[in-house]
Amino acid sequence: MPPIRKLTLNDLFNLKRRETKKKVEANPGDLIKIYIDNQEIIVIVISIDENSLEVNDPSGKIKWISRFVKYKKI
Repeated sequence: MPPIRKLTLNDLFNLKRRETKKKVEANPGDLIKIYIDNQEIIVIVISIDENSLEVNDPSGKIKWISRFVKYKKI
């Protein structure tokens, strides 16, 4: 059984985000720059689902975001 992961309200908000029609094309371990709320956040992709990404942000926190955000591979 896979481990159960907690979601914050911010994670739920980010999972519903649809800023583009194109999905993020990344693999686990990729370093990408995500553009959310006029901010650039550099993250490491941990896992990918059909419509979501599990990422590790610079502060070391695990976050969930939608795959329909603006991004750039680094």
